[in-house]
Amino acid sequence: MTQSFARILGLRAILVLVFAFLYIPIAVLVALSFNQGGLPTVWSGF
Repeated sequence: MTQSFARILGLRAILVLVFAFLYIPIAVLVALSFNQGGLPTVWSGF
């Protein structure tokens, strides 16, 4: 019983990491698309 619980917990952790790896770059692109500055490191507002 505890081995299957550990396996489910490990699978859930891997899925969270995969979804974070896929969706964090998309969120960064959306956030930086509102930047009026020429460089992504300098935030110039909307």
